[in-house]
Amino acid sequence: MPLHDDRALRPIPMGRKIQTLLASCRMHEVNPTVYLIGVTHSNTS
Repeated sequence: MPLHDDRALRPIPMGRKIQTLLASCRMHEVNPTVYLIGVTHSNTS
C-alpha cells in the first residue's frame, strides 16, 4: 500500500474565509458582488 499525504486529498477549507469576507462587506455596507468584481478586474489589469 503506497504512502500518501492525507492533507493532499482534502478540499481547501474556504467556507470560513468566504463567511468572513461577506461579514466584512456587510459591516462596511459594501455589496460583496461588486467588491469581488472590482478586485478581480483590478488584478487582471
